[in-house]
Amino acid sequence: MDGDVRFYGSLVSPEGLEPVARWAERGPVPVHVWTSGFDGTARLRSGDGPVHLDMDSGQGPRYLFSGTVDSGAEEARRLLGAFSAALARGGVVHRIEAEADGGRLGYFHHRWPEGAAAPDA
Repeated sequence: MDGDVRFYGSLVSPEGLEPVARWAERGPVPVHVWTSGFDGTARLRSGDGPVHLDMDSGQGPRYLFSGTVDSGAEEARRLLGAFSAALARGGVVHRIEAEADGGRLGYFHHRWPEGAAAPDA
């Protein structure tokens, strides 16, 4: 399972994306809030590095995101796990599912039970 790892996930942030970005920047995936010049909606995007994250815009307080990790499976699992841990330290309710070569690589979450469409919180 080497090569690109795909991931997708959801998060809940009633306060918007700024607090999420502040917690995420304490981890290995540098993200920033990007605001659309077209409709003014905010979304998270990743900067340089092996993790490429993009987010659907105009949602809130529930947000969907997806991306790829340019690394082998073990490094991707470490990076996504550390990203999840950084969000969890901030109390951000989230889930991240990762896959590579058609197989499941991992499920990372904070207060989002696996298989649940949405958290209770």
